[in-house]
Amino acid sequence: MRLRALALTALIGLLGPAASRAQEPSTAAATPPVTVVYVRPERFTDVKGSCFGPDDRTGPILEELAVFMRETGRRFTPAGGALAITVTDVDLAGEFVVPVRFPQRCEARVYRDIYAPRIDLEFRLTDSTGRVVRADKRVLRDSNYLTRVALPPSDPLRHEKRLLLDWFESEFDSRGVTR
Repeated sequence: MRLRALALTALIGLLGPAASRAQEPSTAAATPPVTVVYVRPERFTDVKGSCFGPDDRTGPILEELAVFMRETGRRFTPAGGALAITVTDVDLAGEFVVPVRFPQRCEARVYRDIYAPRIDLEFRLTDSTGRVVRADKRVLRDSNYLTRVALPPSDPLRHEKRLLLDWFESEFDSRGVTR
C-alpha cells in the first residue's frame, strides 16, 4: 500500500502542473461565451411550424435559432468575454395563408415583402474582466429579405439567420468590439 502511495506521488511529481490543471474544473466550460434566453416565447408573434397554431415544431425552431446565435456569436465575442442575448419577440419570414379553395391545406409559408422577418432582442457584451462593453436593445427587421442572398435555400430559417448574421456583422467586428 505504501509503495503505491510513493509511486503515485512520484508520478504526480513528474507530471507537475499538468496533473494539477487536469483536476481543476474548467471555468470556460462552466460559462459559455454566448447565452441565448427567450422571454415568454408562447407570446411571440410567429414561430409556428404550421398554420394550426403552436405545435411541437415551435421548440425546435427556437432551439435552431438559439444554436445559430450561440455559434455565430462566438466569432464576435472577445477572448474571455461573454455575450448575453435575450430574445423578446420573433416573427418568422412569410405567413401561413389559408387558401380559399382548399382550407384544409395550409402547411406552406407564403413569402411576400409584407411578411418580413423580425426579431426583437436585448444584448449585453462583457469583456474578460466582466466589464460591460455594450448593452442595448434592437429590433431587427429586413423588409428586403426576398431580394437578398439568404443562407442555404433549403434552410427553412434562412431569412432569420441572415437577419441575425447581418446584425452580428454590423454590431460587432470580428474581435467583439462594438461599432
